[in-house]
Amino acid sequence: MWLAKMKVLHENCLVEPLCVKHGIIDYVYLVNAYQNKRNFFYTEIHILEGSSQNKSSFLSDVRKIKSIRTILPVGNMFFTLNVESLQKSYYAPFFDRSLFQNKPIILKPDGYEYWEFASWGKKQLLNLMQKAPDVFDIQLVSLTKIKQGDIYIPKIFPDLTDRQRKALHIAIENGYYETPKRADMDKLAQQFGVSRQTYQEHLHSAERKLMSFIFENI
Repeated sequence: MWLAKMKVLHENCLVEPLCVKHGIIDYVYLVNAYQNKRNFFYTEIHILEGSSQNKSSFLSDVRKIKSIRTILPVGNMFFTLNVESLQKSYYAPFFDRSLFQNKPIILKPDGYEYWEFASWGKKQLLNLMQKAPDVFDIQLVSLTKIKQGDIYIPKIFPDLTDRQRKALHIAIENGYYETPKRADMDKLAQQFGVSRQTYQEHLHSAERKLMSFIFENI
């Protein structure tokens, strides 16, 4: 099995600019696609990372996108039914049945999308990059042969509160889980803007939920 990691600049993406505008990270799973004589339809799952206020503003702007026919919020994520004319079915190559997502597409506030697609063969992944429309500027980060154990797709994300998610994000970004640690609890609490004890409570709550989630899915 082969895995391609890509960094993508998608010039006509309607959602990525909203990630930049609202400081949101959007994790996207491509679910399915179909077409009729006139249009190309595809369904996505979006899982957002950011403050409650930013996520609310982000979703409000997403609702204004005309090509998104339906939006169904479910907790911290939402489903979308997207509609494009057949002449503009830019996403069609990514629904090739020889491919699957090892991880969600990650839309970041830096203006880029980060993709991982896997396939049984190397050729299918190379074909994907060749078939991708010109609106996608794809930089191949790596193309490697992987073991079966390297593929893991969780059925659901752990239910973290915004503050728990933020506490965990700050810890990871500052190297708290590295060896040796690059940051202590006092520094992390200062970045969070709370006392050491309060930050520690949020972080430990997030860690407990993650460990329970991991244990249930092993």
